[in-house]
Amino acid sequence: MSHIETYVENQKKRKLLTVMFLLFWIPALILPMLLEYEPFIITLSLKFIGLIFLYFAYKYSLCPNCGRNPGWGWKIKKCKGCGEQLV
Repeated sequence: MSHIETYVENQKKRKLLTVMFLLFWIPALILPMLLEYEPFIITLSLKFIGLIFLYFAYKYSLCPNCGRNPGWGWKIKKCKGCGEQLV
């Protein structure tokens, strides 16, 4: 599998993991506002699970050639570290 194919597949995984992160963090931020008391253990658990998804989203966003961050944003075409074409 070439670097381009690997990066495109990882990009799909990264977007899915980012959505999963938001699905856990948004309820964790809204839940204390809706209830009279703060459900500390529940919100802490939701945030922790969300951070796990965020960590894996970061791991899938790295350049497959050099292993560094290729740049910022969703539509990265070229790695800023090594110059490898990613799309």
